[in-house]
Amino acid sequence: MNGFKMIYQITLKGNKATKNLAINLLRIADPNHIASGELGDVGIGETFGFPFVTIENIVVLGDNQLGVLNDNNYPFSVGRHIGTGLPDDNEFIILKGFW
Repeated sequence: MNGFKMIYQITLKGNKATKNLAINLLRIADPNHIASGELGDVGIGETFGFPFVTIENIVVLGDNQLGVLNDNNYPFSVGRHIGTGLPDDNEFIILKGFW
């Protein structure tokens, strides 16, 4: 899966800011293989991806835990179901322990 879909952690200290990559949303490790889905779906398999054009929300859920949400902009969003003629579903994922 090609593209650029990153979440960065920004730390402000005095008048300085540092930027660190928190997660690449196109290459999310899935060691428990919970991201099974329809054959042909983008971002499903050993490495999970969140391939949507827009990420609508990022919510801090706790220490080292984020919620990331997309809205499919029905019927025009096609990120996961490319080539099927189906619009994408809304998805909400929880990312834990990545920074």
